[in-house]
Amino acid sequence: MVVLTKKSKYPLWKIKTCIEVVVLSIGYFLGGTVGVGTIISSICVGPLIQYFFKMNNQDIKLLEHRSVIREFQFLKRKVLK
Repeated sequence: MVVLTKKSKYPLWKIKTCIEVVVLSIGYFLGGTVGVGTIISSICVGPLIQYFFKMNNQDIKLLEHRSVIREFQFLKRKVLK
């Protein structure tokens, strides 16, 4: 999701919603059950993530990825302060 947002001109909510709908469709065609709640959550998750990113003044295109090792080192420094 983050990579697609960084490399494309489309906003986060459109990419996330498309991913959710594709996964929902695949699940349905594989024999899964699709209810009203599943459809609502698939459609609403993308816009909600976009809203909270904007509310916290964060830009998804500026996110920095860290490796698992760097993440553990970061957490270790915070916890063992």
